[in-house]
Amino acid sequence: GKISLPIFIDPEVVTNTSYQTITASIGNSKKDLSLLVDYSKNVGPQYNANGAGNIFNVDLNNHNFSHTIYVNSLKQTLGNKSIEIRNQRKEENGYNSEIIYDKTNTQIKVYKVKSDGRLTDSFSIATNDSLEDVTNQCYIDFYDNKISISFPSNIDNETYVVQYTSPYTDKKDIATRVVMYGYSP
Repeated sequence: GKISLPIFIDPEVVTNTSYQTITASIGNSKKDLSLLVDYSKNVGPQYNANGAGNIFNVDLNNHNFSHTIYVNSLKQTLGNKSIEIRNQRKEENGYNSEIIYDKTNTQIKVYKVKSDGRLTDSFSIATNDSLEDVTNQCYIDFYDNKISISFPSNIDNETYVVQYTSPYTDKKDIATRVVMYGYSP
C-alpha cells in the first residue's frame, strides 16, 4: 500500500532551503527519508520585485497574525526608501481583507540587515543575528488603516526587514498589499 501524509517544517529551525532527514514510523517499521525543504518556490529572484513577504502565526482565537517583509532584498542603490502596508481591496483581487492597522493594536519592528548579513529563506528572524533593530530610526505613521514606514538613510543599498503583528476582523481574509517607494539616483 501507499500512504501520503503532510509534513510540517518549523521555519525557525529549518531556516534555509536544504535537505532534511526525517524518520517515518508505523507500528514497528521505521524509515529514514531525505527530503528537500525548498522555500524558493515563487520567492526567487525571477519572482522578486525587490521585496517579498510572508504571513505567519495566524491566531484564529485572538484574531491576529504576523507578517515579515523583506525590503530591497536585491540590494539596489535607492534613495528615500519607504513602504506602505495596507489591506488589499476587493476590486484588486477579490479578497475582502479587514486587517486593523493602528498605533494601538499593531506592534511593529524594523531591522537593517548588517553588511555581512543574510536573509533567511524561511522569513524567520528569531535566530538571525544579522539584523540590527532600527525601529526608532524610522518614521512610522498610521493613517487611514495603513502603515507608512520611511527608512533611516537617504541613498544606500541597505536591506531592511519589517515584522509586525496586527489584529484582523474575524471571518475576513488576511490579504495585504505592500508598496515600496524609492528612486534610483
